[in-house]
Amino acid sequence: MKTTLGASARKAALAIGAVAAIAALSGSASAHWHGGCWGCGAFAAGAIAGAVVGGGWGEAIAQGSQFGLGTWLLKYSRDYEKQADLLGAQIMARAGYDPRDLARMFETIERQGSGAPPQWLSSHPNPGNRSRYIAEEAAQLRIGARPDDSGFARARSRFAALPPAPGQPARAGRSRKGLSASCRGPRARGDAAPARRAGDAPRGAVRAGGRCLRRRPPAPRSPARMSLARLLQLASPALPVGAYSYSGGLEAAVEAGIVADRASAERWIGDVLEFAVARMDAPLLLKMMREPGELRALNELYLAGRETAELRAETVQMGYSLNALLRELEIGCVDLEEPSYPCVYAVAASKLGIDAGSALVAYLWSWLENQVMAAVKAVPLGQTDGQKMLLALGARLHEVDEAEPGNFAPGLAILSSLHETQYSRLFRS
Repeated sequence: MKTTLGASARKAALAIGAVAAIAALSGSASAHWHGGCWGCGAFAAGAIAGAVVGGGWGEAIAQGSQFGLGTWLLKYSRDYEKQADLLGAQIMARAGYDPRDLARMFETIERQGSGAPPQWLSSHPNPGNRSRYIAEEAAQLRIGARPDDSGFARARSRFAALPPAPGQPARAGRSRKGLSASCRGPRARGDAAPARRAGDAPRGAVRAGGRCLRRRPPAPRSPARMSLARLLQLASPALPVGAYSYSGGLEAAVEAGIVADRASAERWIGDVLEFAVARMDAPLLLKMMREPGELRALNELYLAGRETAELRAETVQMGYSLNALLRELEIGCVDLEEPSYPCVYAVAASKLGIDAGSALVAYLWSWLENQVMAAVKAVPLGQTDGQKMLLALGARLHEVDEAEPGNFAPGLAILSSLHETQYSRLFRS
């Protein structure tokens, strides 16, 4: 099959530095969760791609990124935009690319915009002097080892050598003669009743050898199945509590060199599971479900066991988010000033009719999955390495049982404290 491209697309065969700048800016915008700006990278990448492509297609790409998400990201301020730019420069330096390529990309945007970059409906406002402060940041960064990009050079050359695309054929006029038989049926003529009767026949019965096979009535709901469905919902990564933005001290372990590959990541997560989560979270979660009258005291005990400000803020924020969700779903909520995440989780599981043992396994699995995904992002590791860790560590969840609460993990506490002043961070803990 012969592949062709338009002239503007062939001119947009980007240099490796430009591609690295786009990727770094997208990653830094996603990492900065401020103001709900989860789609900032799409905005920036669309505008950059539009400026480089140029012409009619370039303008369409840029305008699409402006108006598609414009009204959703209005709170993204100039200060946060500058933070994302600086983090993008740091990501590029770590990956082995010159951060000044990011400054040059913004200069390209300004030239395409006749001296002033677009304001993107104020959702990505220009903080001013972008090229200057990115260049100043680049001067302070040490660029890491450059990865092998020979494959990119070959792909770029092949992409640029593709022949231009032929002109688009004129769109054929539409007529009723060209409509399929299904479109010329009774509903297309405005006769809705025969259409409904004709459509109901195959849905209600199936003809087979002259016999009429009726559908079975729906089976009654199984309480066990519904309990499992609610359990999966409670342990789902889609639960909007912000767990993805926390690493629980793991990012600091990566920065310290303690976690550097799959084996060390698996060892670190396994130790935190054994010496912290299994000895504090697990027993208190079971007590909260079995002794609801002691909920306030157990919640205060759990908060007192958070050794650092970041670990305490993590459980309070996640508890607040889950409590607000339960209120919106009309399931119930916890009437405490600062409910911890295990506290609200225990109440949610009880309200949904989930037994304590199953709720504990789901809680531990949700924590484990979040830790593994944090390691995949921070080390970084491949997805297959992540699945291997989940398989190995998941087999240890059955070993966690009820015991007297106790929390003694000084290494985790020290690294969590250091993370508070860590220079470059992707996670909030």
